[in-house]
Parts: sequence; C-alpha cells; structure tokens
Amino acid sequence: MKKTVLLCLFLLAGFCLQSGFAQDAPIPRLKVYSGDVAKAEKDKAASDADIADAKKSTKANTWVTRGDIYGGIAADAKLSSIDAFQIAADAYAKANEIDGGINKNALKGMGELYVAAMQIGTNAYNANDAQSASFAFAAAQKLNPTDSVAFLYGAQIAGDLKDKNPAIAAIYENSLLGLLSSNFKGDGKIDRATIYSLLASYYVNDIKDYTKAESIVNKGLVEKPGNSTLTSILAEIYLRNDNLDQAINQLKKSIDADPQNPENYYNVGALYDKADKEFEALEYYEKCLSIKANHQGALYNTGAIYNNKALAVKKEYDQMDLKESKSEAGQTKLNEAKELWNKALGYFEKLYADKELADKKAVLKALRNVYAGLGRSEDVDKVKKELGEE
Repeated sequence: MKKTVLLCLFLLAGFCLQSGFAQDAPIPRLKVYSGDVAKAEKDKAASDADIADAKKSTKANTWVTRGDIYGGIAADAKLSSIDAFQIAADAYAKANEIDGGINKNALKGMGELYVAAMQIGTNAYNANDAQSASFAFAAAQKLNPTDSVAFLYGAQIAGDLKDKNPAIAAIYENSLLGLLSSNFKGDGKIDRATIYSLLASYYVNDIKDYTKAESIVNKGLVEKPGNSTLTSILAEIYLRNDNLDQAINQLKKSIDADPQNPENYYNVGALYDKADKEFEALEYYEKCLSIKANHQGALYNTGAIYNNKALAVKKEYDQMDLKESKSEAGQTKLNEAKELWNKALGYFEKLYADKELADKKAVLKALRNVYAGLGRSEDVDKVKKELGEE
C-alpha cells in the first residue's frame, strides 16, 4: 500500500498585499502628461537630442530633465512602461554620478519615481494585472533598495507567477534576497525565518540548486537557531542528495527545538518509513498522534504499515500446503494476519470519520482491502458502492 507524501515541508503562509499603498498624490518633480502622447514624444525627442550633444550631455541638469520626462511618462496611467522607469532611473543615476552623488534634484526625482512605481504596481495588482505589478515593484526596488515594502510586494506577486515566466522568477528571487539584505524584521504576518525558508524552498523545488539552498538555510539558522522549518528544509536537501541518515538526524534537531510540533515527529517517521525501518517509523508516528490524534498522514501511514505486514503474513499462510494451513501453526499465522488487519482498520476507520479528510478515495480503497482481508464481505460491498465500483 502506497504511503502518503514523505515530508510536510514548505507549507508556508503567503504574503498579503496591502491595498492602496500610494494614492494619486501630486508628484511635483516629474513632468505631468495626463495621457498626452504628442507632448511626451516631443519632450522625449528634445531629451534625446540633448544627451546626444557633446556639451549638454556633460551637464547634470540635462540628465535630471531626462529623468523628469521619463519619470513623468512612467508615472502616467496611460503612458507608463517599465522601460520608462528604467530610463528615468538611469538618467537620475547619471546626474548623481556627474555631481558626485549629491544632486538634490536627482535624488528627489528618484524618490518621487519610487512612489510612482509603487503606485503603478499597486494599481496594476488591484486591476488583476499581476505581471505588470511585478515589473513595477521590481523597478521600485532598484530606485529605493533600502525600503523593504517593494521587496515584500514583489515577492508576493512574483511568487504566484514565477513558474510561468523566467523574468518574474528572477524578480521573486531578487525580492526575497532584497528583504534579507534590507532592514526588514517582519510585519507581524511573516518573519525573516519565513523569508529564508521561501528562498531555500525556491532553490530546492524550482531550480534544484541544493548548494544555494543549503547556504541560505545555514544563514537562516545563524539568525534563527533551531527553527523547525529551516531544519526540515535542510533535511529535505540531505534527502535529495541521498543522505537519509543525515536527513533523519537533522529532523531530530527539529524535535529538540520544538517538541510539541506533531509535524516534526511525522517527518522523522516518514523518513524511517522510507528506509523500511518500520519499528522506528511506528514509534514516531505514535508520538505524532499523541500530540495530534487526527493527524491524517500519521494515521494513514500507520494503517498502511500494519496492512502491509498483514499481507506479508497472509502470503506466508497462502504458500502453505493444505495440511499445514489446517495445522495449529497455520491457524496461528492466519490469526496473526487478522490481528494486523484489525490494527490497520482502527487507523483507517478513524481517518474515514474525519470530516476534513484530504483524500477520501485513498482511505476508502484502504478500507476495502482491509475488510477483504478480514473476510467482511458486506463491508467490502458498501465501500465498493461508495467508490462507484459496482
């Protein structure tokens, strides 16, 4: 009988984007176009000519003006584009470079452009345009890398789209890295340990870079020693590298750190189960169930172990000749199989009674097989009917 999923990892709480980050406040530094394409094109042409001029291109004000123009385009609801954000940001950066990093107008423009990027991103998200929102928040991150809000929003939205677009996957990764490198301490719903976990999970599950994943987990454990989620991810990394013993030892550290968490015991039990160490697996499943009596994974896997044991004993009985099967030894063997099936039945029936059962069909099939082993034909027929097999 097939067991349930090995580890309960990476089930992490998602982000929550706060609506209305920035309302339509006036932006005094940037040009205002109100959707006027002709005016925008005229100003762009003038700016292109200025930066092509050998003398004007050396003046900080030329680049500030260019930043104001493209920043205004970027901030305009009808004209906005990610390219405009990037050109504006580059122009302000050039002005700062010319003036030694202290051009007040450029710094102010970058600040206003950041607000515009956040505003565009929030509006796009609320309009169900998650892709545009992701790129807008990515632009905001570059404009103000010390503010964690753009990284937080970028991570949330890009996380939902990362499987569909490599560019957005990069935004997701950079957003999480930005949160870790910023002064982000947590917002009450998500903390730094969760950020480390999300990033490590991305490296493990999406790009299969276990070296990067292990590095991130270890950094997280320096900040949050004993964190059970990070410890579990590290165990998953060891497991994927075929180091089962190291994975088990790592997960046992999770138990030491959080002895009242049933998932820690379940995960260790599942690893022992994978290694065909049934005695140890049952020990940890029972510990899990002593904390959470209705833990579906532990109930199912425990029932599966007893069912599989019963099948093995019944196979030995079936291989006996007629005389041996009728003997005391044969009947003892048959009774042993039935005792094991009865043990399995208790776990499966408890699962079946759970109103929040995740996989009812799998449990019904398990019940059908156990009832059959026990010779309870009426119960077998009832289960078959519920499964639609009759």
